Amino acid sequence: MYRRFDNRHLNVTMKADGSLKRELIASVSGSYTFNRDYKADWRTMMNIFAKQLATFSITEKGYNLRQPDGYFTNQVLADLATNPHIDCWRSI
Repeated sequence: MYRRFDNRHLNVTMKADGSLKRELIASVSGSYTFNRDYKADWRTMMNIFAKQLATFSITEKGYNLRQPDGYFTNQVLADLATNPHIDCWRSI
């Protein structure tokens, strides 16, 4: 999603009085799809992870992986069942 906007994003904070603070953030140095089907992205990430420390953020569904009872959400279970390349979940 960042690529379409030159790896920038808009940070919007709603203040207590209802007003909005808007900031254009240009600190994202790169964005890649964490999926082996995107071969160029996958090769780039594997090279980066093999050579240096890297940090990454998970967006969208990543914020709610588990239900209040501690079990994975139905969406996570569906993703795990249909994507054979997701193997890092075992350590979660």
